Amino acid sequence: MAQQVMIVSTTRPDLRDEIFGWTVEDPNLFVPGKPIGYTPHARDLSRPGTVMEALAFGWRLLAPPTEDKDLEGWTWWLVRDA
Repeated sequence: MAQQVMIVSTTRPDLRDEIFGWTVEDPNLFVPGKPIGYTPHARDLSRPGTVMEALAFGWRLLAPPTEDKDLEGWTWWLVRDA
């Protein structure tokens, strides 16, 4: 079974901090032989406002958040079954 991967960014390492950046990778949307940009995108997924909300949507944390000094924030990796 494939897993969706979501990477989100927050300003603090707090589950209730607002997400200011996110991306989702969904292997079910991959089309072999098509370049990136010409394949479907997971833009129709509900965008959580916080990591706590993502957990309520069924996402699971892969690890604690990591500080990103270039981003001036924290990066969270989450997964869920697609």
